[in-house]
Amino acid sequence: MHQKSLIDRANFWPIFREFIGKKIGLVVARGNVGDKLIKEAAEQLFKYFNIDFEYVNTEREPDIFDEEVCKRVDEFAINGGGNMGNLYLNTRQRRARLLKYKKPITILPQTFNSKEDFNYKKVWVRELESLKFRHDAELAPDLALGYVYPGKISKPKKKLGVWIRTDVEVKKNRKIKSLGDPTLICKTTKQYILLAAKYEKIVTNRIHFAIAGLIAGRKVTLLPNSYFKNYSIWKTWLKHLGCEWNPFWQNEINNKITKK
Repeated sequence: MHQKSLIDRANFWPIFREFIGKKIGLVVARGNVGDKLIKEAAEQLFKYFNIDFEYVNTEREPDIFDEEVCKRVDEFAINGGGNMGNLYLNTRQRRARLLKYKKPITILPQTFNSKEDFNYKKVWVRELESLKFRHDAELAPDLALGYVYPGKISKPKKKLGVWIRTDVEVKKNRKIKSLGDPTLICKTTKQYILLAAKYEKIVTNRIHFAIAGLIAGRKVTLLPNSYFKNYSIWKTWLKHLGCEWNPFWQNEINNKITKK
């Protein structure tokens, strides 16, 4: 691996020390390529801290649990992201199903969009604003900030790439010329990072595309999403990594968005 993670992996030790000596069942969701980045970061960190783990389910069929795995693991860990609460009901229902196994459940660093009071052993949140939704939670970095990209990053070929999400979390009433939603273009973490790396600067409201840009060593401007998530993650972590926050950003006059 040719580079370091964005933040020192020692910052993740408080999470993973709780798993030492145990067999952990890792639960994943069907998500976009940003979720794949979190998943691959989790794999790296479990291995880095020498934690014994295996997957309970797959991204392709996240609602099908491997019953043999569920029986033999000591605890469950639900992978990080931004789906705690009611905005994404399928992932909430999946978490509820795990409770029937009566084994401890740890929530890896997440963002809450509303309260969720299931009986978890431990809840980690990845930004400060989410603490108000779960008073027993503790702060830890988004797992992607501990990811180490194993490939090479070439020099940028274009000046500016503006990539804007188009889903339920889009900020309304914003008219920004965009090359599209990067999660509809990329299917793998490698593609995500190399897309960001094509530009000297990227502007996006996709939090993990912003992180992909930082991993690639590019200038990044992060825009708001539909609720507090982007700003809170920026304020808690990305601000200190050189990412710019600009809630009022608009395309410059006569700015020609570089074709992808």
